[in-house]
Formats: sequence, C-alpha cells, structure tokens
Amino acid sequence: MTRILFNEIHTVEDAVLFLSNFLADYNLILEDIPNFNFLNLENDSIYGCPGRSFDCDDTNLSRVIYYIVWHDLPEMELSEIGTGKKYRGDTLNTFNTVFSKDLSRAELLSDNNIQLLDEAESFRSKCYSLGNFSLLPNLSIDGIENKSTTINLYRGNWLVWKDFYDKFLFELKLCLSDSNNANAFLDELVKENSFYFNSIDTIEKFIDINFLDSYTDKNTSQIKELFDVNFYLWKKNPGEYIRFARNYINISCNIIDERGEKIYRKLKTFFEQ
Repeated sequence: MTRILFNEIHTVEDAVLFLSNFLADYNLILEDIPNFNFLNLENDSIYGCPGRSFDCDDTNLSRVIYYIVWHDLPEMELSEIGTGKKYRGDTLNTFNTVFSKDLSRAELLSDNNIQLLDEAESFRSKCYSLGNFSLLPNLSIDGIENKSTTINLYRGNWLVWKDFYDKFLFELKLCLSDSNNANAFLDELVKENSFYFNSIDTIEKFIDINFLDSYTDKNTSQIKELFDVNFYLWKKNPGEYIRFARNYINISCNIIDERGEKIYRKLKTFFEQ
C-alpha cells in the first residue's frame, strides 16, 4: 500500500489514503472506526498529536477524518483544523464534567459507589470514540478573565453551561434566530465566525451538517433537554448524583453510537469511489 505522511495531505484523496494507512497499521477495517478508542493514540507519533499536547478530538487521525467528512465547509483546509485555526475538534459529551479525569468527583458525589465507578470507567472508552467528536468554527474573541475564548472553550466553561451539549444547542439556536434572549457573548462569537455561520445560518442546518438529530425531538424537531442538571442536589444527595450519572452515560452512549454510524457511512462513500 502507498504510504503518505500527515504533512503531505493536500486533497481529500490524500486524506483517505492516510486513513487507509491507519486501518492497515492497526489491523482494522473501516467498519471498526466508530468503536476505536482514540486514547490508544496517545503515544503514536504518526496518528496522534506529535509535537503538541495530546487531545483525542485533535489527533492527526481525527483531523483527517474531519477533513474527509466536512471538506466542503466554508474555507476548509486540513491546515485550518487545530488550536488557533479556523476549525477545531470538539468532544460533545465529555467525561471529566460529570466524573472528573481521575474519577474523584464520581467517588465523592456517589459516596464511592463501586457499581457506578465501574460503569463510568466503561464509559471512558466510549467517550473518546468518533461518534462523540464534532468540528466547530474556532475563531476567538477576548472573553472570560480576558483570555482568548472560542465557541468550544465558552460552551465548556464550568461557569456558563457546564459543558452540556443540549444546553449549548439551545443557546446557539437563540443566536441564529436573532432572539432577544440570546447569550450576548455567544452571539459575538457567532459573528466572529461569520465565515461559517453566514451559510450555516439556522440551527436546523447546524444540526444536519453535524449529525446532531439525536438531540432533537423526532416529532417536533425541537431541541430536547437531555440532561437536567442540578448541582445542589448532586452535592447533597449521592442517590441523585448516581441517577443523573447513569442517565448521562445511557443517553450519551446512544448519541455516540448513532453519530458514529452516520460518520462511518459518510466515510464509506469515499472508500467506494
């Protein structure tokens, strides 16, 4: 098989070849892609994050997949994906928000419930699979504590929407519909990223392009409130935290599986050409 390096990719065809190299190197077939755990790339100098901090949704492999799937987005180039670029990978239903990286939040709030901790650990690999990754426009403005803030960073801030994607979609809808109730800072970020939102100018388009229909009611197309977050109850009631955490795992896994299948089918079309 012909080999290609990441920095040699200039076309979608090149990107497909890079992905084919990955599948061969890891003894996988394309159908395995939705279930691949991107944490396995942490020490991979080809498909991981060589020369930069490791982040599952920003590996060379994930960037290449984004480029294949979303190559027709406005001003899209592989070189424009990454921190400080026009686009960046984003994890939809994050692990650390609910459980913390070392599970210390889960241990504390569940009163060290072993069954839940085991379920959370099982969820970790699902969380870092392709169906949980998306691509956001990434131009920044000065934001919280005068730091450069992107849509990704703002939606994930603990003081704002605590990283829950259903809440973000609802707030983005308000911005794209010019609602008087729109969040002012997110609205400024949308305007800063007008290269993207000038054409993807409704929440329906955003949801369709990003395979996000799992977040909407199939009958009304309205955004569903999937995660009823009450942090005061969490702190006072281990049972309430356990209930929420299990619900979060179940809903997130369903979303990840559905999106992973859709992204796989999109990738498959390029392998059939």
